[in-house]
Amino acid sequence: MDEKKAAKQAIDLPNKLPVLVLQDALLFPGALMALQIDDDDAARAKERIRAGGGMVAVVAARRNDESAEESEGEGSEPDEILVELHDVGVAARIQQLAEVDGQHTMVLHGVARIRLGEILERSPQLVAAIEPIPEQGNVSSPQVHALVLQAKKLAREILALLPGIPPEVARAVQEIEDPSALADTLAHRVPGSIAEKQRALEELDVEKRLNLVVAMLTRRREVLQVSSKIDASVRESVGKAEREHILRRKLQAIQKELGEDEESGKNVLEEKLKDKVLPDEVRKMVDRELSRLGRIPAQSPEHNVSRTWLQWVADLPWGERSEDHLDLESAQAILDGDHHGLAKVKKR
Repeated sequence: MDEKKAAKQAIDLPNKLPVLVLQDALLFPGALMALQIDDDDAARAKERIRAGGGMVAVVAARRNDESAEESEGEGSEPDEILVELHDVGVAARIQQLAEVDGQHTMVLHGVARIRLGEILERSPQLVAAIEPIPEQGNVSSPQVHALVLQAKKLAREILALLPGIPPEVARAVQEIEDPSALADTLAHRVPGSIAEKQRALEELDVEKRLNLVVAMLTRRREVLQVSSKIDASVRESVGKAEREHILRRKLQAIQKELGEDEESGKNVLEEKLKDKVLPDEVRKMVDRELSRLGRIPAQSPEHNVSRTWLQWVADLPWGERSEDHLDLESAQAILDGDHHGLAKVKKR
């Protein structure tokens, strides 16, 4: 047994501790956690510190669906199932108490895994018997060594994908030599569900716990990689739009210098349409589109649509007529000269 593991097992813990129940968080051995607490909890925490030790048992509450799943088949009715506590938690030392603007903050430092025993007191605070849990497994095996390397590699990749992370954080993770401490540190820090973090907390075999942590890190890396690709795609789209906007502004400036700006283009269309003999309904639509064309920004897709429609109307031969030739025999002679056969088509 190495010295670090022996030191862990030699931690002197009382046989009972006040219980702090967490709903949406989890504390691991070696980790720090800051909690907002009310006045009563702050007063009790101060009393614990004055009494010496300042220790509490930090345990996560089971969700109702977890309790229901474990009680299924045991004859319990759903409305009889109460909120329960997980058996495995962490003994933690109250590291600091602070009050800012009337709000109390308590900083906890995880010390060791514990198993929760009998509930001894319920009022004014929950107190339970506790039992330290020794770790299991060979921390020097080649499998554990490989998992440590893989976990550190994944941690490096994840930190590289997160902006604003100081290099000291990555360096601190890489310097952790104890496989158990590494597993606990990463399990505490990597985002994940409370259920899978609780599984990692309850796993006493270091190799199996590292496997769980590597799986959590792998999922987190994949999520961050996809998110990074999406961000890059969005930045590229925004950059393209900005470049197009700048180019349009430059094109407008060039057209203005050459006397070909949008206003002059609109005037040319007005001149072409002014002398056209248009039906009243068409004239109203033309006047409306000319008015819209002057208000729509040149870079808008609607500007091109409106201008193209006006140009199309201006190019049509309004009021121009041609002489019709309605001689069917002449038409038949022309068709027979151009095409052989097709009698039914020609007749039709």
